[in-house]
Amino acid sequence: MGGLKKNTDVIIAVNDKRVEEDIAALLRSEPGFRISCLNRSGTLLNKIEEEPWDCLIASENFDNVNHAGLVQLIRSGVICTPSLPIIIVRNNETAEHEAFDLRFFVTSLPRSRIGSIVETIGNARNRTPRPTVLVIEDDDDYRKQLTSYLRSSYTVYDAANGSDGLDLFDEFDPDIVVTDYRMPVMSGDDLARQIRDRSRDVPIIALTAHDTKNVRVDLTLSGITDFITKRASLSAIERKCTEHFLQRQVDQMAGQKRAASEQKNGLARAMEAARRELRQGRSGIANHRIATALTAFADEETEDD
Repeated sequence: MGGLKKNTDVIIAVNDKRVEEDIAALLRSEPGFRISCLNRSGTLLNKIEEEPWDCLIASENFDNVNHAGLVQLIRSGVICTPSLPIIIVRNNETAEHEAFDLRFFVTSLPRSRIGSIVETIGNARNRTPRPTVLVIEDDDDYRKQLTSYLRSSYTVYDAANGSDGLDLFDEFDPDIVVTDYRMPVMSGDDLARQIRDRSRDVPIIALTAHDTKNVRVDLTLSGITDFITKRASLSAIERKCTEHFLQRQVDQMAGQKRAASEQKNGLARAMEAARRELRQGRSGIANHRIATALTAFADEETEDD
């Protein structure tokens, strides 16, 4: 199976029932695959958000949602699975599809090549990017706990002090830096100043024991992007990493294409409104908001591209 892990959890969201059954039958014939076949976009969005998956296989249109909107929703981190491998089953491939796939790390699979689905899953998983995180923390136990937790989603490098952390930064050019605020050898704010000499936009998240006004001022002046207390859960730190990594991606894309359309702003507003609905337990309303916004956004992107 080309190096796939023992159990590979695949979610299938394909409108054509025959294609769905063909894919499911092929995967069931291989050891180690666990699959879930869905027929509604709202269920799909909930499952992606709530459960870990190794791959998503979707048709170009699924339950009246265009794949372009779904892919961008996932990659933007509104649904917090930016590294989920995605395979789009297409009737055919065009240069426009190739450009989209390159931009969003999507693997296309023509219907005529459904028989290669196992190999395609392996290729999709290998080409999906894993962000790199540099963790700098002098407390050995805490650093080990944090790095172990983050490795499920990120490639992680770690150091016990700011000086060693700066060397790792120069060597690996990480996507995110998570650093203790108060450390021997080099403090977190001194480290941030030196990183800012090298990179103006890499997110730097400081871990603090106490949230005080003076600490916030020091963090802001030193160029640290954000902070979170050490009392926070490891999952909260991971979410903060994802939030800032994806915001950096959005900012970089905006730099390449500054003319953000009103439709994109409408999508962002719809996603935030959907989040509020989800926090209130109104998943049905949230799913409706997302599906409507995605359909409109995908139509706008097709016209622009």
